[in-house]
Amino acid sequence: MYKVEFYETKDGESQIWDFLEELRIKAATSKNERIQFKQASLYIELLQKKGTHLNENITKYLEDDIWELRPGNNRIFYFSSTTILLFCFINSAKNRRRPQGVKLKKQKESEMTIYLERRR
Repeated sequence: MYKVEFYETKDGESQIWDFLEELRIKAATSKNERIQFKQASLYIELLQKKGTHLNENITKYLEDDIWELRPGNNRIFYFSSTTILLFCFINSAKNRRRPQGVKLKKQKESEMTIYLERRR
């Protein structure tokens, strides 16, 4: 079993946790959110059980120790040693690609650096 943690800011906020909780609440009345919640939960559970040893349609290595978990149109970024879930976004249905650019790269590098500094 692999350890999975949710990244938290200094204030104790977790984007991933909030995202999943919002889906869970909306799942009571929305089929789409119910499917998204179940799929994201399943993929996180698979990550706990098998680590990064999963098909590329479930998890994919990106760069610099950063991976993405790929439940449906959602993308959950994480890095591994212990699996730390960093942040997520909804993938565009039109282009089916993750957002590019400096902002995304800086966010994942920043959150990973902050987490590693706090653990020291």
